[in-house]
Amino acid sequence: MPEEIRRDWGTMVGGYVEKRPNLRGLVVVMDIRHPLTDLDRQMLGWCASRGVAGHVLLTKGDKLGRGAAKGTLLKVQAELQRIDPEMSVQTFSALAQTGAEEVRQVLTGWLQEAPAA
Repeated sequence: MPEEIRRDWGTMVGGYVEKRPNLRGLVVVMDIRHPLTDLDRQMLGWCASRGVAGHVLLTKGDKLGRGAAKGTLLKVQAELQRIDPEMSVQTFSALAQTGAEEVRQVLTGWLQEAPAA
């Protein structure tokens, strides 16, 4: 994606995160082969600064071997500990059909924690 489009998209997402009082959490989708880009870190930083829950979904988990996928998961977990220890991360693969239940539980937890309107 061209830098200009990424910058504009980042500004739009940042504004949304900063101005939505009812936002309970943000799922940050990352390709497991290319995690923690500058934009990813920026979105996670917005979550941390606003007190919004963050969950990282490492997609295309089937593209790496088990050991490499686990290594990437641990690397991202370590980075999240520095940003906000409450953030979570998981691997996900639509092709292998893994991880859907785990992310569903995260989302359900966020909705159950939401204050009554």
